[in-house]
Amino acid sequence: MPGLGIVLCLGLLGGNGAEPHPNSVSYLNVDFVDGRMEVEWQIQVRTIAEVPGLWPVANADHAEPQLLLAAWPQLKTYLDEGMWFGIDAQTWQPDFQDFELSAGHDQILVRASRAATPVSDGFSIEFTQFVDDGNPGHRMYIEVVGRTPEPQRYVLSTDIRARDFGTPPTALERLWQSVRFGWEHVLGGHDHLAFLLALMFGVATGWSLVAAVTAFTLAHSVTLGIAAAGWYLPSAAWVEPGITISILATLWWHLARGEGAGRAWVPAFVFGLLHGFGFAGVFRDFSRGDSLLMPLFGFNLGVELGQLTFLAAVLGAWLLLRLFLAAQHRKAARNLAGVALGAYTFWLCGNTAADQWGWSLDRLPAAWEGILGSLAAAALLLLLLARRRAPDGTPLAAMAAQSLVLMMLYDTGRWIGGG
Repeated sequence: MPGLGIVLCLGLLGGNGAEPHPNSVSYLNVDFVDGRMEVEWQIQVRTIAEVPGLWPVANADHAEPQLLLAAWPQLKTYLDEGMWFGIDAQTWQPDFQDFELSAGHDQILVRASRAATPVSDGFSIEFTQFVDDGNPGHRMYIEVVGRTPEPQRYVLSTDIRARDFGTPPTALERLWQSVRFGWEHVLGGHDHLAFLLALMFGVATGWSLVAAVTAFTLAHSVTLGIAAAGWYLPSAAWVEPGITISILATLWWHLARGEGAGRAWVPAFVFGLLHGFGFAGVFRDFSRGDSLLMPLFGFNLGVELGQLTFLAAVLGAWLLLRLFLAAQHRKAARNLAGVALGAYTFWLCGNTAADQWGWSLDRLPAAWEGILGSLAAAALLLLLLARRRAPDGTPLAAMAAQSLVLMMLYDTGRWIGGG
């Protein structure tokens, strides 16, 4: 499928005025004990920093204690005013007085308390923080202990901001929630979508597409199950950079080999094992404290539906493009799409290295924070491709250089535009 994905490659790179939102989660624990209702809320520093004007440092991953103390009055007001508890037909807003910073300075724990006895019905929780003015993908994982024989668990998000805990969710509700979470996670995960696009450069027929998608599904299902069962889950400090490297390797392997000889099912299976661990990190948060089988099945189903949704859009875009693209220009369109996706992959490598390994320069504008990782990835790739050519004779090193220039132009545009 020559040139497949050119529209979406360019959209991935240039369609966003800012970097993709990171995974944003918080954990709300409500415990009825000794005649009191104890509330603890654990929030990522990055999630707080995404709210404009709430945190002094934009896009911060960590907070210094003195910075938290200085920002606390404004942060406390924001947290207090955006949450409501319904208790026996009465509404209570928490007064978060106690707080602490995690050992890694990347999480903030706030606490509130009030006199209360376990209510038999009419207990509800509603929140508005973060989803409107910060990260629209934010999810709050809730666990309520002490009012029923078993802990009650639920997830609130931008679409479901309130939950009545009078009755537990049905099995069908829980399954649907898992499916939806997997579907949204894939469609919001730019790294996984970029990998699917990279696979498309090694696909020549419908059967090769089916083989690649099936291999990827089998592989990531294996490692997702291993991690979900608690047998093994490597650190995100290696999984996330490994995923970006898998995109880089798959893309340029296929550009060098051509769609007919790329055998996309091979990198799909090999790197799919790594991507399964990437899915597992967020799935573990989603399903913690729950029985494993139902959430795992639903999440996996949602992941596959998300992938099929994306691939259907890619195929539709390519079929539409073919109507306006002469046959002799399709190889050039393929190379152009490869350059665009290569640029995005360089950018992703740089920002992942900055996030996970601290490869950033504080003196540079925020738009350039990942430049060290991007340059390192580009330098290594240029060495590997120095004498390699695409099947149509195009020097691959020249294409990689164009990707680097395009990425730098993109970051420069974000800098000038204040992004």
